Amino acid sequence: MRAEIVDAIILAADLPDGAVIDVRLLPDDGLPEYIVRALKVGNDRMALRSAEAALRSATEESVHAMLAQGHSVRDVAGAVALTPGRIAQLSA
Repeated sequence: MRAEIVDAIILAADLPDGAVIDVRLLPDDGLPEYIVRALKVGNDRMALRSAEAALRSATEESVHAMLAQGHSVRDVAGAVALTPGRIAQLSA
């Protein structure tokens, strides 16, 4: 249901494909508790995805900045809590 809502918003607003839209579903009064709980889980999951995307972007920026300043792959890996192999991938 959320995906269809996002697709409709992107289409109606003529946004680029892949635009990030934050959809939060709010329960109406009188809905059963299990529905309210399910909507909260879905909203929490969407918030987590948004936080992951922000963390991914901040990580990439930090990796590139540290490497540009001459820090070793191992130092960068330790700073951002990733493996040296992953840092090498991000730097490519």
